[in-house]
Amino acid sequence: EKAAPKMKEALEELTKAKEAAKTEVAKEKAKSDDVAKREKAADELAKAAEMQKEVAQKLDKAKQEGAMDALKSKDVAKNLAKDVQKAMAETEKAAKNAMGDAKEATDEAVKDQKDSEKALQNNDLAKAAEAAADAAEKLDMAAKDAAEMVKADKQDKAVAQAKEEMKQADVSEAARRVAQALDKNKEAEKATANAKEKLGEGKAEMDLAKKQGDLAKQLDNAKDKNPEAAEAAADAAKALAKGDVNKAIEAQKAALEGLNDSPEKGAKEMANEQKALLEATQELAKAQDAGNMAKDAAMQAEALVPDNLKGDLKAAEALLEKGAEAAAKGNIQEAAAKQAEATKSLEKALEMLNELAKALDVPMGVPGETALAKADGKSDQKADPSDAKAEPKDSPMPNSKQAETKGDGDRKPDGTEEAALAKLLELQANGGFLKLPEKEREALLQSLGANLPPEYSAMIQKYYRDLADKQKTSKAPLPSSR
Repeated sequence: EKAAPKMKEALEELTKAKEAAKTEVAKEKAKSDDVAKREKAADELAKAAEMQKEVAQKLDKAKQEGAMDALKSKDVAKNLAKDVQKAMAETEKAAKNAMGDAKEATDEAVKDQKDSEKALQNNDLAKAAEAAADAAEKLDMAAKDAAEMVKADKQDKAVAQAKEEMKQADVSEAARRVAQALDKNKEAEKATANAKEKLGEGKAEMDLAKKQGDLAKQLDNAKDKNPEAAEAAADAAKALAKGDVNKAIEAQKAALEGLNDSPEKGAKEMANEQKALLEATQELAKAQDAGNMAKDAAMQAEALVPDNLKGDLKAAEALLEKGAEAAAKGNIQEAAAKQAEATKSLEKALEMLNELAKALDVPMGVPGETALAKADGKSDQKADPSDAKAEPKDSPMPNSKQAETKGDGDRKPDGTEEAALAKLLELQANGGFLKLPEKEREALLQSLGANLPPEYSAMIQKYYRDLADKQKTSKAPLPSSR
């Protein structure tokens, strides 16, 4: 009973939110009607401008020929007058839909057309031609203005669509994933540089597979042969050539162990060389792992963004894959080159996403401040259980384009809305709502906002969050779910 006033207040607020959404729908419809009107005006003005241009050319030609006698001919005068009137009719039709600068230029053109018609009626061919040319110029300007307005409408629509999609997909998470990819690729670059350092100055130009193969041949051709070490070194070279870096490392360890145990002359020098190759390969294994993790993060980010924002991420993914492959095969120069290119693509993608995040007023992605998702799905960063908005940051990301279920016919209250709201308020007050699986959150919101268009779910979702914040601030008793 104590919770009843709070429940009533919450339901009243929900009704207000729905009414606000309906008002927003009406505004969007009016905006859509204006866009359609501008598109129609652009087409009509283009046609009117073309017709007026032809009229102006005919009048100018008659003026150049000095056709005063021809004008006295009823047929010629009648034909010219018909052309002028047709152009005027087309312009007047276009003027009804014209807006802004296009409307102003069209109105001026109409005045010139009337002057041209009057001059023609008075057999003043020179003035008629001049006024017709002025009208043609102004209509051409109006048509261009209208076309620019249509172009602006299309751009606005594209930006709005991208922003809406990004709101649904969570631009913050996309930017965070790209920042993670950058961090991991930097780790890959560092490991590759370490591999080069392990080989020593001037030795990194050769790939590890070839150097390992050369050492295997040297061992095989040695006067005091060490067959076990030679075989292991050869196996390591073959594994590197195939890109099996882990198998190569195991074989290199076996070769090094055999050389360390060998009393033969020259074994120590070859052991030192094998050790350098082993350490370089171990660094490249780190580079491969980091590169693959960077690619995974970039792919997760790609799944969160609309198609027109995927380009740089796709490019980065391809480069990261090639860099990891080169590292696994021991090709230091190739790995370093691809990693550097991937960094550029990722930085470009992050800059774009952060600009959008800024426009949407949501958190941006910052390299060096993120923890990459682990293979087991656990995060390095532990969420504060007291934070109502804390979510597992490294869980698999859902696809941004989830299917929406829409019912047909009139939907009427069935008594479940009050219960759903009570459950929502309780979950939000104790920080449980945003920790629910996404499908459960969506189902709960759907039960409360079923009569609203899907595109306004974000608005209602914000209302729910604000309501929960208000609930926590007032520390009011939770509505009973019984």
